[in-house]
Amino acid sequence: MKAMFEARYLLPEDANPSEEAIAFFACTNGVFNLWPYWREFVQSMASRMGLPRLTVPTYRIEEAFTGPGTVERRTRRRRTASRSARSR
Repeated sequence: MKAMFEARYLLPEDANPSEEAIAFFACTNGVFNLWPYWREFVQSMASRMGLPRLTVPTYRIEEAFTGPGTVERRTRRRRTASRSARSR
């Protein structure tokens, strides 16, 4: 299964967060806020295809900060990609 979800957030006009703060927010809150939609999508699509019940586990914040795909590593990759895109 493949799906794309988009979260949009608004900042006050006078806010001026750093790129690092925005990337960290996106990697933590973005995933956390969209995870329930991903879970529902997987379960719904599996059911529509006649597959056995498939339940994606709940998102556990503490696990996002440990292991190979930690928030810090994802944030660093996004920052690097953003810088290289701007330098082109």
